Amino acid sequence: IQLLRRLLSVEDNVEVVLSFFKVMNLRKYCYMVADAWDLIERKSLNKAWNRVLNQENYNSITNMDDSISWEMNEVMSKLQICQDCDDDDTKKWVTCDSNNQGFQIMTDDEILKNILQMNEQQEMQEDESEEIIDVENTGPSQDVAFHALEIALKRIEKQTESECEFTTAETNS
Repeated sequence: IQLLRRLLSVEDNVEVVLSFFKVMNLRKYCYMVADAWDLIERKSLNKAWNRVLNQENYNSITNMDDSISWEMNEVMSKLQICQDCDDDDTKKWVTCDSNNQGFQIMTDDEILKNILQMNEQQEMQEDESEEIIDVENTGPSQDVAFHALEIALKRIEKQTESECEFTTAETNS
């Protein structure tokens, strides 16, 4: 793209083109190719290859060898599956689902994305369970602990007072 832009620039004379080619070297051409390659989206490449590969698969099935078709017809007639079948019918049956494989073909990026999503979900579940465990393992707040300690100390004081009264009553009797 850069090469075409520079060649088709506003200054449309031979000297500009020659000076441009004198400045260019193999490294700059390689960088231009790399930059152009980076501009192509991965999605576009995947679609192009899928079209090429599916077309090849379809062509390999539809251009089935006549001997194979004849053998299939012969086997079907011996098994009495279909006695009025010809080569065209056999080819239709064999190629009827060549465009629809019945399963989803995923690219490497899609597989990686699904695995990463599964890992993220597992991590989120683990984080939630750790938070629940942390909440269960945490003790009472400082206010609650202080209030409980006050109540416990008051109770102990009452018990010691009643024990003192009980022991003095026993000694007097």
